Amino acid sequence: MNIVGKTKIFRNEKDGKVYYTTSVNNKNQEGKYEYMTIDIQFPKGTELENKTDVDVTNGFISFYKNKSGLPKIKFVVMDFTVPQQEAQDNFYGFGDDSDLPFWYIKENIMEKEIWKDIKGYEGYQVSNLRKDKNS
Repeated sequence: MNIVGKTKIFRNEKDGKVYYTTSVNNKNQEGKYEYMTIDIQFPKGTELENKTDVDVTNGFISFYKNKSGLPKIKFVVMDFTVPQQEAQDNFYGFGDDSDLPFWYIKENIMEKEIWKDIKGYEGYQVSNLRKDKNS
């Protein structure tokens, strides 16, 4: 299956090794959003900053086995571009829902979900981009 489209890339480091992820969401039957991260493999030598928006022009779905031997899905990105970054109010403006290949969620909710269980990131600061500091 080919993958193309826009997504936000998160840069992570563990044991001195850099790896990249993105996030997808799903609205459950109770109307609440559930989130998961998916690992992304870029071409060798790729260096991206945390929270970089990319436009994937050539990619596909694959998998690997984790340390427990369980299969885990990953996106393999062969070609991509980094579009000009535009300031947005809480959302990463991708237009209407028809051109959203991965996700469209508020940054503060996504960051809390991604970082909440990662040891050593208990004090992680959610971005100050949002206007309403109480949300």
